[in-house]
Amino acid sequence: MKQLIEQFPNAGLWASSYYIVKNGRNRLATIGVEKDFRQGIINYFQVYARTLCMPVWTGAAIVPKEIFEKEHGFKHFDLWVRIAMKYPVVFLNEPLAYYHQDVEQKNRGVVEEKIYEPATHFIFNLQFLEQAENENSDLKQLLDNLRVYTLERYRLKKAYTEEVRKEIDKISFKNQPLKVRSFYHLPVPIFRFFYFLRKKMSKFKNKLRK
Repeated sequence: MKQLIEQFPNAGLWASSYYIVKNGRNRLATIGVEKDFRQGIINYFQVYARTLCMPVWTGAAIVPKEIFEKEHGFKHFDLWVRIAMKYPVVFLNEPLAYYHQDVEQKNRGVVEEKIYEPATHFIFNLQFLEQAENENSDLKQLLDNLRVYTLERYRLKKAYTEEVRKEIDKISFKNQPLKVRSFYHLPVPIFRFFYFLRKKMSKFKNKLRK
């Protein structure tokens, strides 16, 4: 990482790939860079949008102190977004850290399937990015992909329906795959059926990989 900083001294953020440790197994994070990509400046929004696997994880990232303070530090993942809008993001496609996810679901700070109140979930609190989202198509694609991924479980459980509807209305479905467009326009009972079917298929595929 020191060598990376020396090669790209004007970057606002340097990050490396990492292993995800789950159930005692190490799995290389499926970051959306090309397989032959070694290192260099990346389009953070495009890379993140491809797989929704974080290209920048806190435990494998370095930020200059002056930029961290200028951007007023963390709120949630939007720190990386704020930096990426103003500075080059440099990525090393080599795993140098381990992201442990072996903690039981009930003890995790973030639980994937949990329904959080809109006031506490970042997806409902991106108003400050509204202008940037309208001006930057790559950022727009990333945020829409995150909305698609996050809001399906809210729609499934009919939770916070008004807040969810407002966020769904922001999605440019014309830039989403046909299966996503179809999925989100299904009535909730049919939506629920296909959601659980997809989950079962995903679990089956994971068992086959083991």
